[in-house]
Amino acid sequence: RRWPTRRQAHGDEESPGGECVGSMASEAWREAPLGGGGPPGDNDDLLAKLGPFCDSNFDARAYTKAHYKRHSDTQAKQFCESLLEQRSAASLSTQRRVFKNYPKFIESADDLRAMENDLVQLRRVLGKSEFVLSSLEAAASKLAKLDVFEARLNENKAARQARGERPELAIVARVSGEERAGLWASLEASRFKRSQAVLSSQQFALKWVLEAPNRLGLLLHFDSFDRAVQLVREVRSCDLSQHRAGGFEEDVATVSGYMLEERRWALHFAAREVELKATELVDLFVKMLENNQRVSSRHGGSATAGAATNMFRRRSGSVGESIKRQGNSGKLANHPVRFLQQLGKQDIACRAFLRGKQYLLKTATDEVIYGPLATDPEQCTLELAQVVFKGILDTTLEFRALFVQVTEAKVAGDLDASILFARDGAAVGGDGQRASTLGSGRAGGVMPDAQLSCLMVWTREQVARFIVNFVRFLIPGCLGLGAESRARRLHLHSEQHSDMPNVPFEAEEHPQVTFVHLANDEWKVLGNCLRWTLLLCRRLEKYGITLSYIVARELKSPLHAALDSIFVQVEKSIRSELNNEVWRTEQLCVESGEATQQSVLSLTASGQKMYELVHDMIRKVKRVYSTYYSTATSSLESNIVDRVESIFKAYLFNLVHAAGAWPVTLEGSRERFEEFVKSRARRGDNVNEVCEKLGQDIGFKERRVVAVLAGAQLSNSQLLGMIADALFVSTDLVVRVRDNLEKLFKRELPQLGEIATSLADLDNEDGPLRLVCDAYVTRNSDRLLEDVLQWSQLDYSSQTETGPVSSNFARAADDLAELKNTALQLLGNHSCALDLVVSITEQLLAKLSGEGVPSAIFGPVEGEENRQRLTADLHMLVNIPQTLMDREPHPGAIEVVQEILRLTGAAD
Repeated sequence: RRWPTRRQAHGDEESPGGECVGSMASEAWREAPLGGGGPPGDNDDLLAKLGPFCDSNFDARAYTKAHYKRHSDTQAKQFCESLLEQRSAASLSTQRRVFKNYPKFIESADDLRAMENDLVQLRRVLGKSEFVLSSLEAAASKLAKLDVFEARLNENKAARQARGERPELAIVARVSGEERAGLWASLEASRFKRSQAVLSSQQFALKWVLEAPNRLGLLLHFDSFDRAVQLVREVRSCDLSQHRAGGFEEDVATVSGYMLEERRWALHFAAREVELKATELVDLFVKMLENNQRVSSRHGGSATAGAATNMFRRRSGSVGESIKRQGNSGKLANHPVRFLQQLGKQDIACRAFLRGKQYLLKTATDEVIYGPLATDPEQCTLELAQVVFKGILDTTLEFRALFVQVTEAKVAGDLDASILFARDGAAVGGDGQRASTLGSGRAGGVMPDAQLSCLMVWTREQVARFIVNFVRFLIPGCLGLGAESRARRLHLHSEQHSDMPNVPFEAEEHPQVTFVHLANDEWKVLGNCLRWTLLLCRRLEKYGITLSYIVARELKSPLHAALDSIFVQVEKSIRSELNNEVWRTEQLCVESGEATQQSVLSLTASGQKMYELVHDMIRKVKRVYSTYYSTATSSLESNIVDRVESIFKAYLFNLVHAAGAWPVTLEGSRERFEEFVKSRARRGDNVNEVCEKLGQDIGFKERRVVAVLAGAQLSNSQLLGMIADALFVSTDLVVRVRDNLEKLFKRELPQLGEIATSLADLDNEDGPLRLVCDAYVTRNSDRLLEDVLQWSQLDYSSQTETGPVSSNFARAADDLAELKNTALQLLGNHSCALDLVVSITEQLLAKLSGEGVPSAIFGPVEGEENRQRLTADLHMLVNIPQTLMDREPHPGAIEVVQEILRLTGAAD
């Protein structure tokens, strides 16, 4: 059994049972006679037994050691039990004494409470008297000062007049400004106090107005804002300018005119004091709104909204909860906005309310931006969008509940009010008016234009701030890149490109400063966040909050820069591939545009790269584009279509440039230009020398044609590879891109349709596909004339051949058959391969039928056998289409053959 501690032995603490031992018990017994009775008969014995423990110097540890030395363990246990019994007896005695004296305690408490009330009333009377005395003393002292000041002023004025000086207006103005205003206010306050004291004994209708300033101050002291606002409104409703409103007519016979005038002055002064306190009340309500505080509905006092920064955080069903929460108008009865509206400060309430919500929303967004999610751009942006749009929704719904002016009678049940964000009855949904509605659509009220403008400006600012953070996390290179800086480009004149080795792309022709470099994963994140943002905008549209056009407008410049970066990267990659291109073909399975079965196109490395880049480009565009834009759609779509068209045309004309297939002429003739270059090359001139002889005004196109004709000639497989690339891009890739973009934009794109038609049309002489094909046909027809037919050695004047057809024409037929097979293999059985062979044959015949050529080449045809051999040679050449491709010869080619036979005399 543990012994009690020293504090317990002295009675400083309570024992486990709640009773006290030691000095407290003994003191209670000693003081018992004062309470009306003595202790029980055995209290003296108990006090004697507990005597050693009542000493203030009692040492429990020393007492315990001494007791153990004098007694055994059994005696110690018995002593402990006796102490417990004594403690129980002391507790019981104390309880009896308390119960006996409890009525005396209650009576003493009532007497003290009554005495305190009397003292409070006495203090009020003394304080009022002291205030009146101090006011009188202050007024008297100020009057004395004013008298002294007036005397000095008069003395100075008289002295200046005696000296003939003008008065010092600056000094008078300085002294008679603020000090006189203060003195006048103090005198008026003292006069009002005197008037209150004098008029307190009189009875008239507006006597309560005199006590309104004091009552208003007391209500503000106890934060009873609803009663304070009601008092201000009652004072304002009194028309003190009318004599009858003061209730003076009944006292005219009994009250002197001076007292009536004093009464009227006191009423106006009281109304002015109420207005001053009302101004302070307005400032208090504005501060509460800016600090997001509310007024308690129980006592009318102010209380801060707990966990304010978490009210805009993401919650499940947050939109529905917001509608349900804002639909309860009873919770907004004691809102500071309501009080400001009752005081006639509608616009001030609107601006203060929006400033407070802006601070609250900024605090919530800062928690997200600088919180743990800051290292994850996607999650941070998604959470930030949820917080911002949730805050806009809550603010707009609360704004509706506070500022809508009801203009129609309520429908049965609760009125679901709506806000028409349109002026002059404009239709909802107009792009110019930007109409929006809140609620279910039943018109219950209209918001004033002033409050509507404030809300729209506030909403636009919040969305703009969100877009800044959106771009900061997802498109960092666009941060601070406005529309003006994005459009700032280095415009180069066309003459500066005269020495360029290739056809420039858009980014090369108009370079611009951009720092947007996003990886594939970053494009995916950008697309996800953009879709989530637009999804939130669509959800808010159900409640009449239209934000899509604001988001689209704010994202217009960053998205344009992001899309520009896509196209710039594509152009850079294509340029890099073209610079390293050797025009070797590799087979690639693609879908044919003319047949249902698959065909095999042999594309070069640049053609395959073009396919991969365009495919990746369309995928990225789909991620960042959405048809839910309302204002930036047209410009965004136009930018996409223009850049796609630019990429296709630049690539195809780079093929034309690489093939040297530009239609350059000399003195209006393309054949004359080629013949001049070839003749200078046979004489040993290099490319620069040939260009110098052509003139100083040649451009990079003429220089490339000279380089191809005078330098290393491209092989047929290389030219066919370029034709395959151009054919694939013109007839297949452009069509695929057009179909994908039409699905994305949900409308037809005639611009891309016209591009696809013009690029694939072989009848278009300026088309890139036609130019490359013409180069292939021209060079093969020249090669056949020079190397195969060897037309400079044709001789039909003697019998040199034994067969029905000349050997050189037979070699030409075999060469054309080989060209057909190669073209079909590389162009994937495309009809263009057969057209190329037919065009080579027709161009051969055209060159053979040139002015003065037949008689010069074939010479005089002598003998029937030579005439028959010439006829057989020409007919074999004109029937090549039918022989190799089962096509009928062109009528023009047949006429050319007949004209050659006529000119040589073989037709006879």
